[in-house]
Amino acid sequence: MRENTKLALQTALALFITETLCYLFKVEKGYWATLTAMGLTSLTWGESIKRSIERISMTILGGVTATLLYFVLPPMPVYYFICLISFLYFSLLFTISSQLLSLFSMTAFVVFLFGLLSGWTSELLEERIADTILGATVALVIGYFFFSRKPDTNQLLINYFEKLRSYMQAFLETPHLMPSLMTQIMMELDLLLNQSIHISYSLILHHKRNKQFKHLIELLRISSHQLLALINIYSFRNNEFSEHQKTDFMLKIKQTEVNINRLIEQLSTTEKSTLPFLEDIRITHIRENSSAQLFIAHANYVLVQINQSLKSFNEYLNSISSR
Repeated sequence: MRENTKLALQTALALFITETLCYLFKVEKGYWATLTAMGLTSLTWGESIKRSIERISMTILGGVTATLLYFVLPPMPVYYFICLISFLYFSLLFTISSQLLSLFSMTAFVVFLFGLLSGWTSELLEERIADTILGATVALVIGYFFFSRKPDTNQLLINYFEKLRSYMQAFLETPHLMPSLMTQIMMELDLLLNQSIHISYSLILHHKRNKQFKHLIELLRISSHQLLALINIYSFRNNEFSEHQKTDFMLKIKQTEVNINRLIEQLSTTEKSTLPFLEDIRITHIRENSSAQLFIAHANYVLVQINQSLKSFNEYLNSISSR
């Protein structure tokens, strides 16, 4: 069954259950709960949890703030209209940059919209909060029991390691593309962190696994920043490397790629493996060295740090599998 079909069935089931509950409990404005359930339904349970927490918290915060503002302002439509337009503007402004602020502004917009049309009361605020909680609860139940897609954490890590490996190969082969390469790494890291947030929410009931996953993501984040530092250093002074230094540097790069390949294999087979560790690069008599030599030593040092992070990743995986 295709993903879109599963999501459509999830949404239809969520709407049916929400409408049934609203009818049984005689909820007057059940469409709030229905719209909430429809908007929060997702194939990934972790994403549903994240959306539900954000929606409920911002509904409460935005609703209470706008209600207080509604009662403080003079009872004149022109003030309500100004607030209405302002909150609509901020809701659209933050749609991409900040989902929380967008939800906050949209909730406040709804308060003043009802205030202009028919008036707003604290009872309406309580009803809207209750309807939002009802819709979010239905969405979470549907997301957990029906067509839920379990996050594949190993595959997420494997995909990212493969990208790191390709970037490590690319910055040596195409030095003129280093700025765009650094941008790609930062974008991929940002995507990884966003995906890890959803997975972390899905592991909210498994504290130990969640803690382990967060630690692995943190090691990946450190490795990515170290790779960015390495590319930045190499892009400035790569033409000052001697042939011997370039050969030595290339050997370390190849060994790093081997380490990444072994980590990918370890994640694929869940078997233990031990990475050969590069010896530390000791920088001595820095003041006596030229600026170029200092950059070369720094590049080697950062490369060793990358391998240290990879080794830490490997050791942590081994410790997890042995428990």
